[in-house]
Amino acid sequence: MPVKECLTCGEEYRVRKSRVDDAKFCSRECYHNGQKQGKTSHPERYVEYVEVECTECGGKVEKPPSRANRSDRQFCDQDCYHNWSNKHQQKQTGRRKRIREKEKKSCEICEFDRFIEMAHIIPSRNGGTYHKRNILFLCPNHHRLLDHGKLSKEEFTPIEDKIRDAVCEELGWQSPDNQQKSLKDE
Repeated sequence: MPVKECLTCGEEYRVRKSRVDDAKFCSRECYHNGQKQGKTSHPERYVEYVEVECTECGGKVEKPPSRANRSDRQFCDQDCYHNWSNKHQQKQTGRRKRIREKEKKSCEICEFDRFIEMAHIIPSRNGGTYHKRNILFLCPNHHRLLDHGKLSKEEFTPIEDKIRDAVCEELGWQSPDNQQKSLKDE
């Protein structure tokens, strides 16, 4: 492989034959520094980096503005990401396990008990939690049907009250059952 000298740091690096004419930098870091110094073929594409805090270790990281605003979680390297990810997954797994041990062992629609899945009434991507009021225990078939809105009226009836209560709670409304109870108490 041919060897070239990096325009930024001056170190020699190997280049594929097909890239001999184009290659100028030994790494992305050198390319970024080369942009700052105007050594690239397009210095006008240089974007001033923004400093953000690493979610895991609290260290400072430089990211382009487009990446810094993408998420509330930023990581300085792969190790920090994997540490955070492992902790987060263990926390969720423990929560799921506790719910499973306490609750039903069969599908709430058909009573199938061989394989049971926890289905969110309000999906986790929409802010749904692993609270028992937001979880249904369903067989794989009914879980998919629920997710795609394809449950028949007969299949939907056994879980209707639980779904209504979860949605009312999420919206901050009082469920119809609780309204009737409070009217009787008055």
